[in-house]
Amino acid sequence: MSRVFVALALVLSACGGIAPTTPPSVVPSAASAAPSEDPAVPADPTAGVTAAATSVPSVGSDGPLGLVLVADHIDLPTALADAGDQRLFVTEQAGRVRVIANGMLQPDPVLDLTDRVLNDGERGLLGIALHPRFGRNGRYFLTYSNLDGDTELREFDVGGPVDAEGTLLLEAPKETVNHQAGALAFGPDGYLYASLGDDSRQGFDRADPASINGTILRLDIDTTSGGYAIPPDNPFVDGGGRPEVWDYGLRNPWRFSFDPLTGDLYIGDVGPTNVEEIDRHPAGTPGGLDFGWIATVGDSCREPGCDTAGITWPLVTYGHGEGDCGVIGGYVIRADQARQGRYLYGDLCSGRIWSLAAGEPGDPVLEIDSGLRLSSFGIDSAGTIYVLVHYRNGSVYRVTG
Repeated sequence: MSRVFVALALVLSACGGIAPTTPPSVVPSAASAAPSEDPAVPADPTAGVTAAATSVPSVGSDGPLGLVLVADHIDLPTALADAGDQRLFVTEQAGRVRVIANGMLQPDPVLDLTDRVLNDGERGLLGIALHPRFGRNGRYFLTYSNLDGDTELREFDVGGPVDAEGTLLLEAPKETVNHQAGALAFGPDGYLYASLGDDSRQGFDRADPASINGTILRLDIDTTSGGYAIPPDNPFVDGGGRPEVWDYGLRNPWRFSFDPLTGDLYIGDVGPTNVEEIDRHPAGTPGGLDFGWIATVGDSCREPGCDTAGITWPLVTYGHGEGDCGVIGGYVIRADQARQGRYLYGDLCSGRIWSLAAGEPGDPVLEIDSGLRLSSFGIDSAGTIYVLVHYRNGSVYRVTG
């Protein structure tokens, strides 16, 4: 079922039909979100939420976590990236890149693509990643839906004009508007990772790494020839699948992140009508993990007797009780000693935020019951975690504890 919240989304939706602009080619595309029985996006933010959302005590901590407002008046924020110099870059779904500098939202965007971005339902500007040497080279990367509804990955220079064209690296034709996933991030190895949804294609029994749908891609964008190259240790570099694919068997991996200490990869994979899951790829484990979709959902077969050979099972799953509808993957906490090593994640519809012992199956702890419409998490170089709230007058909050 198509469950996405109308304002998020991103990743790639084409299966083989990728139009390269510079070889080899695959695009981290844009347009997916969390759930898909799409509640309409509220035109106004939460009434009465200004400084701190409701928080609840968590087990084994010195006190409850909370949310403190950093900036508001951000139109449908979808992703956040830290520049390491007191600046946070925030994408707006309509196509603008905004900057929060020293805690203040700057009045003018650094980039405005609104005349080139299709902002409709799950489509729009939905992902950003700053180059690991951004402070020296000013390079950053965006994924968005172009006016034809196709997904583009482009590189930009922070010193460029507000209406810069950027450099098109990848373009993926879109066949549906759902399950496009939506994350970009640099791994500890310096490669660019991108999550791609299954494009709502369910006519298969088992994931196929020869398709780029339902995958995490891993790309080398530091090539001298431009475009991207395939890292030599990608699992399918010698055949058996698309060479860009790192992991597969995912439905709609809207957000993923790396543990800043261990390098483990955590993936929030949005499920169908009744289950959400968090997946983990431990650092040092070769690529090519199959997380099970479409044969499995959560920790169960979709149909009795499904083939589960070689599947990597989720770290944790949860259902759709109490207003939950779509997982928003977060980050491992490394700046708070009381919760050191716990993975923080949330739900789009309920606004609840949990923590889970990183790397271990176990029971999550409810940390914050915000009631907000969550779209994404972010993290800065100090390890502070941020929460994006997806309204027309949207907000960025800082997690405190």
